[in-house]
Amino acid sequence: MSVFSSGQRISLRGEDFRVTQCLQDSINPEAHIIHAIGVSELVKGRLFIFDTSVDTDIKIVEPKNTRLVADSSPACRATRLFIESAIRSNGYSAKKITIAQKGAFNVANYQLEPTLKALELPRPRLLIADGVGLGKTIEVGIFLAEMIRRGRGRRILVCALKSILAQFQEEIWNRFSIPLMRLDSAGVDKIRDDIPMNKNPFDYYDKSIISIDTLKNNAKFRAWLEQSHWDIIVIDECHTVANDGSLRGKLANFLAQRCDSLILTSATPHNGTPESFANLITMLDPIAIPRNGEYGKEDVQKYYVRRFKNDINDAEIRSNFQERKVERISVRLTEDEEHLLAAQQAIKFQSQKFDSDGKLTPDLLFAFTLLKTFLSSPAAALLSVNNRLDRSTENREELYALRADLETLKEKNVDSRFDAFARKLRDLNWTGSKTDERIVVFTERIETMKYLQKRLVAEFNMSLDQVVLFHGSLSDTDQEVLVEDFGKEDSAVKVFISSDSGSQGVNLHYFCHRMFNYDIPWSLITLEQRNGRIDRYGQSQTPYIYYLVAESVNDGVRSDLSIIEKLMAKEEEVHKTLGDAQSVMNLYSPEKEENMVMNAMAQANSSFLEVASDTKVDTEVPTTSVATPKRRRAAAFLNAAASTPACEHKDYIEPQLSLYQDDMQFYRDLFGELKEKGAIRNDEVLIEDRAEKPYIRVKLTKELEDVLYDMPREAVPDDKVFTLCNDKQVIMDSIRRSRTKNRGCWADMQNLYDIHPIVAYMLTKLSATVSKEEAFVAHLDFLTSGVAYYLFYGAVANGIGQNLISKFFLVPMSLENRNMCEKPLSLDDFIKKYPALLSPFYSLPVSTSDIDSLKDMLPDAVSDANSFYMTDKQTTMADTMERQRNKYIEDINKWLEGSKEHIENLFEGQSMPIMLRSRDGQLREVETIASQQSQFCKDILSLDNQDPFLRLLAVLFN
Repeated sequence: MSVFSSGQRISLRGEDFRVTQCLQDSINPEAHIIHAIGVSELVKGRLFIFDTSVDTDIKIVEPKNTRLVADSSPACRATRLFIESAIRSNGYSAKKITIAQKGAFNVANYQLEPTLKALELPRPRLLIADGVGLGKTIEVGIFLAEMIRRGRGRRILVCALKSILAQFQEEIWNRFSIPLMRLDSAGVDKIRDDIPMNKNPFDYYDKSIISIDTLKNNAKFRAWLEQSHWDIIVIDECHTVANDGSLRGKLANFLAQRCDSLILTSATPHNGTPESFANLITMLDPIAIPRNGEYGKEDVQKYYVRRFKNDINDAEIRSNFQERKVERISVRLTEDEEHLLAAQQAIKFQSQKFDSDGKLTPDLLFAFTLLKTFLSSPAAALLSVNNRLDRSTENREELYALRADLETLKEKNVDSRFDAFARKLRDLNWTGSKTDERIVVFTERIETMKYLQKRLVAEFNMSLDQVVLFHGSLSDTDQEVLVEDFGKEDSAVKVFISSDSGSQGVNLHYFCHRMFNYDIPWSLITLEQRNGRIDRYGQSQTPYIYYLVAESVNDGVRSDLSIIEKLMAKEEEVHKTLGDAQSVMNLYSPEKEENMVMNAMAQANSSFLEVASDTKVDTEVPTTSVATPKRRRAAAFLNAAASTPACEHKDYIEPQLSLYQDDMQFYRDLFGELKEKGAIRNDEVLIEDRAEKPYIRVKLTKELEDVLYDMPREAVPDDKVFTLCNDKQVIMDSIRRSRTKNRGCWADMQNLYDIHPIVAYMLTKLSATVSKEEAFVAHLDFLTSGVAYYLFYGAVANGIGQNLISKFFLVPMSLENRNMCEKPLSLDDFIKKYPALLSPFYSLPVSTSDIDSLKDMLPDAVSDANSFYMTDKQTTMADTMERQRNKYIEDINKWLEGSKEHIENLFEGQSMPIMLRSRDGQLREVETIASQQSQFCKDILSLDNQDPFLRLLAVLFN
């Protein structure tokens, strides 16, 4: 009977596992209960328990017992494919980009840098805080692809705004072939039909995308989350979860503990306070921020990247951003409108006072709200007045008079803003017809949106489906439909009217390059986000940004309007200098910026932006005694959260290790071999040549449909035939074409590369055609005479099963002396030594005596592989791991010591029981965090103590 022990590799049911624990069965002393973790591709990383009384065919994997089989396939195709599939399937350990560069996007070094930076960390956890329109979704896709290639991205959860769920899902699939199951409201209903009752959807679907608000508001989802763990979690627009006291923030902090890798993205990663930025960094690493909240650049810079257009030096990349044009549309107010604004100014004048704490009084706030809503539309202003009447018992007559004036304006359609807007559209020869170009209109008020829709339909004789409204009150699926439809060439929509719910993350630039700020938001942050919807990476035409700017004869109104115009001018100035709009006021919050604007109006201070820029906190930490602790802390934080320097990489992309000079030839051989072995039928896969860009067509069989159960249904072609091509330009052209079709923005041509689910499955099928206990033998006349090269795959994992060493190497053995005759060499060096391996090669006859002789030398080759190759790699890696482990343990102890000291100081002199209990609770909390991080450090930064995993792939001899 076999004796099983921890660390052994075992094989059963066609897959390989590593034993983690072996216990004697308490009921049947003859049997054992084996706890194991999957090693081979289909089971990799998953935990299993086997009963030897049930699974009686468990075999201990010993490379010295491998059967040697002569390769009789044409041009040694079986040997080449078997080696190649092992290279492409095994978890690969590298610090450079290995697969993502094959995605359907134009490679730019700055987009590769976040992944490279993340891979430098013990756990890849990073904040991507690039500016608006720089392509953060592509940067996320690069990271996901690389982690999947390394065997560390099987389970992925993406949390995004409900408005961009479908957009994000499509982008990641079209460009990187990574399937995310969309769990929007419609998707959740579908889950109930598709999966077994009470089954956790986060376990059923390995890769999914969901709105953070859906998770926050659904108790059932929370229960499912508590039972799940992911390899990677991505939280898009993470500034919405930066407040750790909010429901979103608490959920995000919980999720951060349920994954190995964590990616946070936001163009506005903090609200100007050290706490908000610290909360995000703490999600990435709980000991990164000192407990006292005082931190600097050295504490956080390794955890985030932040770049703006001026940080990108690549001229070719900058050329992908079109030079936008900005136009000011003057709006001359009518006499009736001037009369109404005069009344607004009277309210402002009468209320010109502040509370004792410096805040605007309710009356003054109403005066500004009235101005803001009137500069949106009479309908919005009327709603504001009615709301004021409902809440206030003061100045009723004044309010009634305002309401009467607004109702008159509304009834008579007196609205100089709309008149100027319609006039501009006509100047552009725009009539609302099917052939006219599309426009985006942003406004803050839903009442204005409804008003604009009604008037445009009447003015231009349009239908309601040509003028759509997008706002936060819509369901996630309704928002998805509107954005997707507007992004299609054949869409009937001519006008997309959006509230500021559509200003974050939504792509509106595919078939639109004209945008109107119907009202101007009193925030530079919001204004930059709005303009970034059409002025962004990938815009093919010149973006036109229009501002409707009112002109008044009233001095007070003119003063207020000049302040609003300052915002417009400043945003354009910042854009031209490729800077960061939110750093102008140094407030990092739209709400705070609006308050600053209102204060500027109250004080008639038209130079408020210059004053804000001149008096903002210096990002250099003050060192003089004059600097207050609060000022020093703020300065240190702003310095820490500034743009990050470009990474210094000599090479960004790892050269591909391969026996094929051409990927397409590999795929030809792959499918040819599968057909010959009967693993697929001839009609299931067709390889077709179209000019110089061949492609592969794969039918969706019942077997494949079962395998692809977690692929988005929209990604499945209508004719159930997948078309794959490895020319990225063809894929990008297909993505553009997808926006012309009714079936959504799902490309009809998909990326033919190793992490596409179909290709990954076919690689698994190929591996299944060769027994786990067999290796091919080829007799090659171009090798050194009298030498047999034993090709091994060797791997060593850390404490949680992640490969840290993953090597393909050869042990040269003398056929005459029957011992190792040269130092082992890497497969890469072997190919350089024998470049004939890169073309089809032919085996000379292999006799039975050849097989017997090679088999006799195998135990020594295995021993030499361990002693003269893997041991050296283990020693080097163990030394590196020990240094990293010691450094991190030192950081943990330093953080713990500082945290305890801070807590003791906080409660110094306290004797009340309730305060002492609070102190003890906080001390236990930091000790728990330190203990958890120490265990993580031990698991992830320690090599498996067992012997390396070795597999013999082939023997090549002459």
